Amino acid sequence: MEVIYRLIFYKDALKDISHWKKSGNKQAINKIDKIIEVLERDPHSPTPGEPEMLKSTMGYSRRITKKDRITYDINEAAKEVIIFRMRGHYDDK
Repeated sequence: MEVIYRLIFYKDALKDISHWKKSGNKQAINKIDKIIEVLERDPHSPTPGEPEMLKSTMGYSRRITKKDRITYDINEAAKEVIIFRMRGHYDDK
């Protein structure tokens, strides 16, 4: 039986989804859809989006575009993926 992780979206992530929908950037929207689908099934999968562990905070990121990332964390005990942002880069100041 396949385990499905529950996805939890922070307020900033929901705003970012709205931004992407308004942008009309179909390539980015398709990439986000694929990443979200994978995070729900297997957040430890090596694709898509070149996942990497964040150095400065807990969590992970996956590439949407050259400039933008999805940042998230995994709660294994609760089988949840908490999505923080879907725009920008975690090093942006």
